[in-house]
Amino acid sequence: LDRIYLRAGDVLLLQTNEKGYETLAEIMGSWQAPFLSMRESGLKKVQKGRLALVSGVIALAIALATFDIVPIMVGSICAIAVLLFFRVTTMAEAYKAIDWKVIILLAGALALGEAMNKSGVSKQIAELLINNIGSQFGPVAVISALYLTTSLLTEIMSNNAAAALLAPIAISIATAMGVDPIPFLLSIAFAGSASFMTPIGYQTNTMVYSAGNYKFRDFTLVGAPLNLLLWIMATFLIPVFYPLQ
Repeated sequence: LDRIYLRAGDVLLLQTNEKGYETLAEIMGSWQAPFLSMRESGLKKVQKGRLALVSGVIALAIALATFDIVPIMVGSICAIAVLLFFRVTTMAEAYKAIDWKVIILLAGALALGEAMNKSGVSKQIAELLINNIGSQFGPVAVISALYLTTSLLTEIMSNNAAAALLAPIAISIATAMGVDPIPFLLSIAFAGSASFMTPIGYQTNTMVYSAGNYKFRDFTLVGAPLNLLLWIMATFLIPVFYPLQ
């Protein structure tokens, strides 16, 4: 390195020891980690028995939730309990796998959404959308506006936070207009899952942003047309597949 002049965007391949891998593994929990850890010893031999057990448990949990036999939360907890019982994983590993930043972020966003609902802010925004959009152009236009608003918010904040923030507003609008709230909520859900325009909109965006040596404008140039296309499709297709009445 003393003979090479490093410039912005250069990618370095570094070799370290066991202690170094452990240190990197701790830092990898951060979504802003500017590296990828590639470790041969981390590629363990697949145990067919455990693979079959895990696949079966996951498939069963999804099937039970899909057919409304048990709630997804109950099914997930039971699946984890089964894996712990058969020692597929340990409590320490399960606890370590929890991303507490996401949990805290969700808790804060849900609390913010509840505060907006109780303080009347969500109602005021709902009335604003109804008076300026819903009353003139109908509920389909409101769905389009909700999708666009969520799509823009999710580029600068967590998709979960954006959804939690706008969901009470969507329900208030649907109630005031006397229509089914499901299409309104789905527009928020779909838009919250479509973060393409910025490298900070979602964790995977940030990962490829660093590893691929992309620029901020690369995401905007590619993501903006995608967001525009999905916005148009959602505006017309959501009311078709999920009628308002």
